[in-house]
Amino acid sequence: MSMKLDGKLISKAKSKVPTEDFINASWDFDNASTLHTIFMIMSTPRSGSTFFCEKLIEAGYCVAHEYFHQKDYLPILAERWDCISDHALIKKSYIEMLIKTRTAPSGILGINLHGQHIKYFKEFEYLFPKVNFKYIFISRADKFSQAVSYAIASKTQKWSSNFIGTEIENYDYNLILEKLYFIIKQEKAILRYLKGKDFYKINSEEFFNNQNFDFLSDYEPKKFSNYLKKLGRQSNSINDEWKLKFIDDLTSKLPF
Repeated sequence: MSMKLDGKLISKAKSKVPTEDFINASWDFDNASTLHTIFMIMSTPRSGSTFFCEKLIEAGYCVAHEYFHQKDYLPILAERWDCISDHALIKKSYIEMLIKTRTAPSGILGINLHGQHIKYFKEFEYLFPKVNFKYIFISRADKFSQAVSYAIASKTQKWSSNFIGTEIENYDYNLILEKLYFIIKQEKAILRYLKGKDFYKINSEEFFNNQNFDFLSDYEPKKFSNYLKKLGRQSNSINDEWKLKFIDDLTSKLPF
């Protein structure tokens, strides 16, 4: 699956992603660390994976991000790391630079992979060295709230509290339903990918409350940042109102 990485695509990505985002060059490591483990964080949009990745930074494990998001993050990194030739991504160079600049002092590289990016990621898998892979599946129990949040974010383009975005538009039943189906479909894709692999499943609501990393006791974090700015909670009364209205609308359409 080749993708044209021209100036237009790169400029569009840069215009969307805020400077405070963890994709910023300030989060590249100057001194390369030896990679021994890759945290593969399998997730869906609005599942709580960005919050989880922020906590990994605070704890000193790694800077996990959506490094294989073809339209938003990958183009920015590919340009910065000089991995483009004739408007095409040099995949081998991209993986080499990803490992070199994003492996934390702990020896861990974190990759946040949404279900819709698995197919693209598979084109790169053979380029990774033979290291330990730790699979972490983040799932949000309240799929209705997740679908509402996803619908609002897709309308406003405010994907985290760092994004400026636009004002929330009117309630849209069909869009929320579309996002709900998409989330379910992508979780199925994740489970297909994880079939035969050992993985740890996280309920994002529970993690939000306890922020417990006991399941990572085999790995030693090394503090590399005094990161203090916390991503703000985006959910508000509008989310709750839309969720209740969506449930009412959905149940009213059931044939019983």
